[in-house]
Amino acid sequence: MGPVLVHGNPVANFKANSTCLGDVTNFQNYSTSTDGSITTYLWDFNGDNITDNLSYNPTLTYTANGIYLTKLEVQTQYGCVNVMSKPVYVNAKPVAMFTATNKQGCPSLCVPFQNSSYINNGTNCYLPMGFW
Repeated sequence: MGPVLVHGNPVANFKANSTCLGDVTNFQNYSTSTDGSITTYLWDFNGDNITDNLSYNPTLTYTANGIYLTKLEVQTQYGCVNVMSKPVYVNAKPVAMFTATNKQGCPSLCVPFQNSSYINNGTNCYLPMGFW
C-alpha cells in the first residue's frame, strides 16, 4: 500500500459593494489556495442554488431592491471545494421632489421650498447634489 496524498481545501471569500437599484454591483473575489490553483468560480447571486456566473470578479445589475444571499463556490485543480455565502444589499433609489409657494416676485423674493422626496422602501441611497 502506497502513501495517501490529501490536498488542502481552498478558502472562498468575496466582497460586494452595496448598491442602489439599477446600479452595477461589483463583486471582488478574495479566494485563496495554498495547495494548487483555483480553477473554478461558481457564483449564485440570488440564493436559488443555480450558478449565475463563472467569472473571477463578476458584475451584476439587480432588477429589484432587497437582500440577496450570494454564494461563491471555488474549486482547485485537485477537486477540493470551499463555499462562502454573504448577503448583498440592493437599496431602492429615492425620488427627489419639492414644491414651492410664492414662486414669482422681484429681487429680495424669499421662496420657501417644501421637501416631498420619498423612497418606496429600503435605505435611502443618495439624492443628486444641489437638492439640499
